Amino acid sequence: MIDAIFALFAAGLAAIVILEAPSRRRSLAMAAALLLAPALIAADQWNATQVEELRSSPLLLLVALAVLGAVVAGLALLLVRRPVLLPVLVL
Repeated sequence: MIDAIFALFAAGLAAIVILEAPSRRRSLAMAAALLLAPALIAADQWNATQVEELRSSPLLLLVALAVLGAVVAGLALLLVRRPVLLPVLVL
């Protein structure tokens, strides 16, 4: 039930992003949608066998999230400094 509520919330955010003219509200909706999407995917896959080790070990989950955050921050920094690398990384 709660998954459906968050999915509807995400759909509403996507509608704001698509229909709203460039504004602060649109930027906030975009940021919220970017933060909500991984949470929805994680909630959907939480009972899958592939994440069983992460479910049973909170420390391992915390370390995995920290490593993921560091990788994302590193890639963001790299792309800010060298935007020409974006097409190479997309492939």
